[in-house]
Amino acid sequence: MRTLKLTVEYDGTDFEGWQVQRHQGAEHRTVQAVLERAFQQILQERVRIVGSGRTDSGVHALGQVAHLRTRSRVPLHRLLRSANSLLPNDVFIRSAVEAPPSFHAQRKARRKRYRYTISLFRSPLTARYAWHVPARLNMALMRREARRLVGRHDFRAFHATGSVATHARRTISALTLRQHRDSITLDIVADGFVYRMVRRIVGTLVAVGRGLYPSVTIQRMARGEPSAPVAPTAPPHGLCLMEVMY
Repeated sequence: MRTLKLTVEYDGTDFEGWQVQRHQGAEHRTVQAVLERAFQQILQERVRIVGSGRTDSGVHALGQVAHLRTRSRVPLHRLLRSANSLLPNDVFIRSAVEAPPSFHAQRKARRKRYRYTISLFRSPLTARYAWHVPARLNMALMRREARRLVGRHDFRAFHATGSVATHARRTISALTLRQHRDSITLDIVADGFVYRMVRRIVGTLVAVGRGLYPSVTIQRMARGEPSAPVAPTAPPHGLCLMEVMY
């Protein structure tokens, strides 16, 4: 039995997330389902693709990592070429390598790096990959507040409403805001993320940068204060999974 490690890039616009979803017998279009169909056609055996984690509907990936186990001895270069020839234009396997039998894309992941892109000017060319925020943003204040989130905190305040986070303590090892001519990028590295955590951090920082929240908001949220305001959620299309570290 071989274990293969895949690095996958995809445009999440027309996918309902990474994970296979079935509703009333109908299967939704997900990245995992598309990959499994391609490999099952090539290998002629039932294949389960396991990703490093879920990405929501509309979220993109440049460096999603997944694994599969197969009895096939098809050479890697042939397998990669065949799989990519069967995949739609919005999914591409960037690499496929042999991994140890113990490798597990989700359980062995130590940190992940996400990037969120904010467009300062309306552009059809970036509309699928960046959140257009036309308001003037106070970058100095946003950077100062972002630094408060680095370290280990209870991120319950940044967890999506309606879902349960029993263990919300996570460690952010890096959080960087960069301003470019037409855009702002936020890069965040952490040992894990609660549901919609990155999008809620971005939404809160933008609200602070627009002057809608006082500068102490982030600090109160990181402390888990029950009176802290509800974190606004940035839209999914600005978010991209850049890298998974093992």
